[in-house]
Amino acid sequence: MPLDRQRCYRPAVNYAPVEVSRIRTAWESVASGRARGVAPRCFVVETTTSTQDDVKAHLDAEAETTGGKQAGTPVLVVAAAQTQARGTRGRVWDHDAQGDIGMSFSIEPDFDPRLLPMLIPVAIRLALVESMREQGADFEPDRLRAKWPNDLLVDGAKLAGILIESHGTGRWIVGIGINVGRRTFPYELDAIATSLMKATGIDFDRCSLLCNVIVWIGRLIQRAATSPDAILTLYESALDLVGREVDVRVRDRSHAGRLARIDLTHATFEDGRRFACGEIESLSCAKE
Repeated sequence: MPLDRQRCYRPAVNYAPVEVSRIRTAWESVASGRARGVAPRCFVVETTTSTQDDVKAHLDAEAETTGGKQAGTPVLVVAAAQTQARGTRGRVWDHDAQGDIGMSFSIEPDFDPRLLPMLIPVAIRLALVESMREQGADFEPDRLRAKWPNDLLVDGAKLAGILIESHGTGRWIVGIGINVGRRTFPYELDAIATSLMKATGIDFDRCSLLCNVIVWIGRLIQRAATSPDAILTLYESALDLVGREVDVRVRDRSHAGRLARIDLTHATFEDGRRFACGEIESLSCAKE
């Protein structure tokens, strides 16, 4: 049975047909040059369990039809609502159909994949800052910061979450959730989460914002292939912790020191202590 029928997708009523077309055009502009002779695929749906799982299902179905071969088709799934969205370490991601962006896409990077957790939050941050400027928002960009390993915060409250998972050889699935227009959160999240609406008082056009995020991801993917150090520099700036006293948590142990730099493999203190990036559970300003 074709995958689209098998998963019983319903067209997204929260995204008008013209918006669906804009999203597809943005995705094709980013993904067409990376496809191996196959057309990028884009699905904009009303409700699903998880966009992350949907992309996996599309890739698995493609592998089944090609006898297990990886065809390299870039896949994007955007959902107005997710019933079982998840974040890092198995955490639940609360997704509001009217006010959030939820999306996942596949990528086979032609650069070190360890750049992805740095590239994606930087791209989202640049896209959001650009969108806020276009809307004339009275917003200081320094309020929008990356949080280790790959979230975005506004004034210390979570605005966006990112989940990156491997799938097959050299292929990754990137999930993104952004709180855009919602005004309220469940009680347990109210003190730790925010949205662009709450941060700026502006009701942003969700489709325009989403397309801007896709385009900025494409720009930085291209840049990463030729200048990976530039991505690291942008990430350090977005994190805003280099030169500060920080706490690094590794295997449930906390280590304090002044952060000297971050690279693909380690976070390094000025006193020479180094911590493998893959083992760091949290990295935050010491005063937090």
